[in-house]
Amino acid sequence: MKLFAASGEEVLALVIVLDFRMPGMSGIELVDRVKSRLPWLFLSVVIGKY
Repeated sequence: MKLFAASGEEVLALVIVLDFRMPGMSGIELVDRVKSRLPWLFLSVVIGKY
């Protein structure tokens, strides 16, 4: 996992899109793991019905 950016633009390009239902781990579990490893990362969770 890369934890360093060469520029501000590279940091702004960091976007993670995931589904709530995934094999082996739910999206919420993954959000918890990401937040524990990258506590400075801003997370936005969008939930909708389709």
